[in-house]
Amino acid sequence: MYKKLFLLIAFMSTANLFGMEEPETKETPEQKEEGILANKLINAVLTKDKGKVEFVLFTVPVDAKNIFGETALMVASKNGLKDIVRILIKAGANVYKKNYIGLTALDYAKENGHTDIVKILREAQKK
Repeated sequence: MYKKLFLLIAFMSTANLFGMEEPETKETPEQKEEGILANKLINAVLTKDKGKVEFVLFTVPVDAKNIFGETALMVASKNGLKDIVRILIKAGANVYKKNYIGLTALDYAKENGHTDIVKILREAQKK
């Protein structure tokens, strides 16, 4: 799963060693703002504080993506934060959303052995 991401990061960090230009990012101001907002929500998720997550959701779109294309639901899923996953789904998180290498929250939960979150995500997909 992380192989593609590792290879991309490795390429970008070694590009200058071989006299190559780093790929120019075409990030729009809207994407930059989305990344800032996503980081607010993801940081709240990582505190494991349900109240803080609910509070931040008043000002941040639930499906905002960080620079890796990850949403708060993906981060909560890979970290085994079952209660936070439920809060995000209840707030309308898109369980089908993919990051920049094509992984979903379900993929993260499976890879990290969070079977309870896999069940929650599959239930949400049925709705």
